[in-house]
Formats: sequence, C-alpha cells, structure tokens
Amino acid sequence: MLEQSRRNKKVALNLMRKLLKAQGFAPTIVVTDKLPSYRAALETLGMKRIHITGGRSNSRA
Repeated sequence: MLEQSRRNKKVALNLMRKLLKAQGFAPTIVVTDKLPSYRAALETLGMKRIHITGGRSNSRA
C-alpha cells in the first residue's frame, strides 16, 4: 500500500512508472479506485484499456 501527499496526474504518473518498473513486466489488468488522475496517467502510458475501477475488484475478500 502506498500513500501520496497529492493526488494529481503528475504524481499518479510517477507512481505508475515506479510500480511498473518494480514489477518488471506489463500487467494484464490494473485495478485502482475511481480517482481520475490514475485513469489519466494510465492513458498517458497507453494502458487505459486494461484499467478496471470496479466496485469490489480491489478487495481480496
């Protein structure tokens, strides 16, 4: 879990790049909350089509 002091496109883009670099491969889906800056960041990275913001998609239970 990561916390951000700001929640805008620039910060979200840096976060996504950091997370993708740590994984080492492109994920098949990306699940986030409904924050618009995550969608904008993934659109910039060309990963908008694999972005899911479903109601309980981010829950393990």
